[in-house]
Amino acid sequence: MTKPLWITIGQTLLQVSSFLALMLIVGRRVLPWVLWQVSRTGSRELFTLSVVAVAIGIAYGAAQVFSVPFALGAFFAGMVMRESEFSHRAAQESLPLRDAFSVLFL
Repeated sequence: MTKPLWITIGQTLLQVSSFLALMLIVGRRVLPWVLWQVSRTGSRELFTLSVVAVAIGIAYGAAQVFSVPFALGAFFAGMVMRESEFSHRAAQESLPLRDAFSVLFL
């Protein structure tokens, strides 16, 4: 038996809005703290790895837990990362990865 359309739409909106709330509330507090802890180590490679792992982790977690598309999770991971005080450093240090993936996949 299939559910009525309005129930499916309501559940989808509830899942997406709970994901947004989680990203805006927890992401603004936890992510900057994690990046600050990693940057204190002084390791450039560890910082880059942390940025990539957090971004992929948020995207994958959003897809699995909240049933949102992986691309939407990655978009919000980028938005949360952009709000961090380490956003410029993260963007600067992930540029070589962008170039490597461009060469690899194109």
